Amino acid sequence: MLRNYIQFTYNRIDEENKFILSPDKKFRCMNTGLLTIYNQEIVAIFARNTVKGKQPWFFNGFFKETDKFFTTNFSMLPPLADYCDNVKELVYENCLEMILSKMPLTK
Repeated sequence: MLRNYIQFTYNRIDEENKFILSPDKKFRCMNTGLLTIYNQEIVAIFARNTVKGKQPWFFNGFFKETDKFFTTNFSMLPPLADYCDNVKELVYENCLEMILSKMPLTK
């Protein structure tokens, strides 16, 4: 389940162009949306692949926002992924009237 979450979040952040590049452009990171037990953000860092013809980035590791490797290469946390445009889309409003339309039966 966690693997699927990370993969879906990676794809969503890529769609939203929310990866942050390090100043030397050797690394990029994403906010996983996960926290440590001490409420520190967990980021995933990817290193640029220098082998031509291969995937452009490869996974380097998960890091806390206070880890030296993260703070050495990045000056800010990357933004979280957005999964919906309007939070009202996530809430069912039971006070609204439901109108059912008749669907024709198919033969």
